[in-house]
Amino acid sequence: MRNIFLILFLIQFYQVFAQHSPVDSLIATVDSDGITAQELKLCEQKFKTSVILEYKTMFNLNYDENFWDNTSVGESPAQLLRKKALNEAIEIKIQQQLTREIGLIKDISYKAFLEDYKNENQRRKVDIINHKVIYGPTQLSEENYFNYLFSNVVLRLKQELYRRKFNHSEAQLRLLYENEKDSLYKLPDLLVVRRITISTDRMHADKWQKNLTEKNRLVQKIQDHYSKYVHDSNDFVDRDWRITPEILTLDPTVNQVLEGEEQAEIYSLFEQLETGKFSKVSVIPEGYRFYQLLQRKIVGYKNFNTVRNSIETRYISACYSKYIHILRQNSIIVQY
Repeated sequence: MRNIFLILFLIQFYQVFAQHSPVDSLIATVDSDGITAQELKLCEQKFKTSVILEYKTMFNLNYDENFWDNTSVGESPAQLLRKKALNEAIEIKIQQQLTREIGLIKDISYKAFLEDYKNENQRRKVDIINHKVIYGPTQLSEENYFNYLFSNVVLRLKQELYRRKFNHSEAQLRLLYENEKDSLYKLPDLLVVRRITISTDRMHADKWQKNLTEKNRLVQKIQDHYSKYVHDSNDFVDRDWRITPEILTLDPTVNQVLEGEEQAEIYSLFEQLETGKFSKVSVIPEGYRFYQLLQRKIVGYKNFNTVRNSIETRYISACYSKYIHILRQNSIIVQY
């Protein structure tokens, strides 16, 4: 009797896999839809770098020819990579099933995708020959084309599910705004700072730059001076160096005052500093520069109407993630 059951199992096993070539052999099914080895390989590309970094950071395991099968720290990198990739492939398959159910895609098999991929690259070849405009590279990689199609169809899927299942009231969005505004929608403080530039374009600039004691002495003199005149414009004067103080007001409710990254740098420098304190000295093409915080004022939050679309997008994404999670819990997943 045991032999009969074994034979029946082998027959069923053969029937499932006989329909697939080695390239697209099944490694798992989600309900009635298969995940092929080629799909898993595609998903593995997404996690290879993160797995290499994870094993280097956690175990100081170097990337070499033996890296993927190394079991000296327990689970090998190859095993972790497969686990992450399979989890991703299952999530993708569940979302693909939804697109078919809603009517966005008819055939969600990887075989159908590969045929579409082949046709797309052929179309691009023909368009180039005929001197037509094409967008992107002349030939797409399998990974890039899959990611392009999938990301676009997920956007359409979210909108369809939003219309059918995730609809919300304005009150719900305002509640989300109130709950998240401290972490997401708080405006930077209004800052008034004194920018102090020390120009080193004199004959003895090179000598001074090498003399840290002289530089620190001058910086300390400037700081001592402006510590006494936090709210005054009594400028510091030095007979050897050109000291240029400027008062800047950085108001987050208006357009950026400073060019490049300087404004963001100032906010970073004074994130925790108190009024009257100085930043560290930094090197600039003109010489040296540092700042003194003169005033800090709390501005408040971004207006609800200006961030409403962002809140709605976050709401839809959160609903979508929960919905996919529920579908996964209710799916029959078989790994081979």
